[in-house]
Amino acid sequence: MFHCSKQRSMMFESERDIQEQRRAVNQRFKDDNPGCSEFFLSPEEERLLCQKFERELLRFCKVFESPPLFRSVYCTAMHYFKRFYLRRSAMEFYPQNVMLLCVYFACKVEEFNIGITHFVRMLEESLQQETTAFILGHEFLLMEALEKQWYQRRVRGELMDQCGEIKAIYREDDCFTLESNTDKKVWLDSWDLEPG
Repeated sequence: MFHCSKQRSMMFESERDIQEQRRAVNQRFKDDNPGCSEFFLSPEEERLLCQKFERELLRFCKVFESPPLFRSVYCTAMHYFKRFYLRRSAMEFYPQNVMLLCVYFACKVEEFNIGITHFVRMLEESLQQETTAFILGHEFLLMEALEKQWYQRRVRGELMDQCGEIKAIYREDDCFTLESNTDKKVWLDSWDLEPG
């Protein structure tokens, strides 16, 4: 099933393929915008700029307060950010704005319900209105760059779903057929369950 999936088509054979795609995006931007060629960034400079904002993305997610972001939001936002800049140039869209767009969109996809006003409250007051307009105005651009592949398959998430089902089934004391309380405690500890 994986060999014919859309996810497989999004994978790269090697690091060289990714670098080639970045070079192609950079060259396409330069071809579309002739003129001030001395001010254009090289693909390596674009990558360094994006790496700086990848670290900023993680820092922003870690300091996010009330409530703190899920770890799945971190991962999904980082994945969106990297995929966005495989399709678009950093000279076209400033990475700081795209970083915030990716985090907000990842919150939506990962079902971390938060309003845009609460989301931008973490920013300086002078940037809040401008950032809100950018996020709401460019969500469809992000969807287009991601080629409408919003959900990321993570093995850990699927395993946690299975564990959640087992927890729900065996939460009741009368469901246990274990010989002693010691056996029950060992079983609960192995699944990180608390006796209900």
